[in-house]
Amino acid sequence: FICLIFMLCYLVLYRFYILKKTKRLEKVEKKVVINNDKLTIVFALIIFFVSTYTYKSMAYGALYGTMCFMIPRFYKRLIAGIEKRKTLIDLLSVTESLSVQLTSNMPLKLVLKNLPEVCKYQKFKDAMIDLYLEYQLTGFSLNSSLKKLKEKFPYTEILMFTSAIEQHARGGNSEEAYNNLILVLKDKN
Repeated sequence: FICLIFMLCYLVLYRFYILKKTKRLEKVEKKVVINNDKLTIVFALIIFFVSTYTYKSMAYGALYGTMCFMIPRFYKRLIAGIEKRKTLIDLLSVTESLSVQLTSNMPLKLVLKNLPEVCKYQKFKDAMIDLYLEYQLTGFSLNSSLKKLKEKFPYTEILMFTSAIEQHARGGNSEEAYNNLILVLKDKN
């Protein structure tokens, strides 16, 4: 019973304190790598020893310690999958909008300004706003802003998207690249 209460307290601490602090630091410093594995290992060992002592069995200690170690990893993987799905849904909307607007011969400046309006996922919407603002501020250069987009969202589909935009900015025919990306995203969704 004590082990279960301790494990629940740890999960609540992990969910509400550690993850929020990590996100707050990422916003402030833009690139922070906080490794929660050490904290997870410490709590797993504490759970292992407490449950071994409480139940007088190494099997229960190993079971509860493993659960305490694996639950945060499962949670991270679940959240990462949800974020990727939201990003790819928004990327589909953005790519379709971009393709339609560029085929109607709208300038890239205006097209990039309209892209955030299509997004529903706030993190991706902020990235599209940053893309447009950096495009404006750097004198119509996309290199640094597309590089930041690739770093923020390390997905294959984002790489395809950024290469299509780079191709369009260089004056190439990017309509086929956008159509291929739309097909890939529709298959994933």
